[in-house]
Amino acid sequence: MIGGDKSRTIQSHPILAWYFEQFRLYLSDPDSRLFVIGYGFLDTHVNEVIIEAVSRGLKFFVIDPSGSDVVQRANPSFGGAIYAPNALDDAFKKGLIGVSQRRLNETFGNDLISHKNVMGFFC
Repeated sequence: MIGGDKSRTIQSHPILAWYFEQFRLYLSDPDSRLFVIGYGFLDTHVNEVIIEAVSRGLKFFVIDPSGSDVVQRANPSFGGAIYAPNALDDAFKKGLIGVSQRRLNETFGNDLISHKNVMGFFC
């Protein structure tokens, strides 16, 4: 979904509201795991679900060219004189169990180390 006020847009479409509720429910399980590809952590409504789920035991893996630094770019204080860690930074410290900066075609192509790292998340 593109644009602002995504929470309101989601709530105004029953199918999107249902999908978002399913996302929340699946992540609320203490043994849940989340594999994140290409999400910049810029949507507050999604981040709130992730933060809450980490407090219940969620573990997650991120594939992003920025690696685990993707969380810093999502922080409003990024690039300012003082970086102020927030709840999402804390969630990364507690819940992040793996990261890959490789492109998917590398991971599933000839980069055996990256492939092993990613596949380890699923085992």
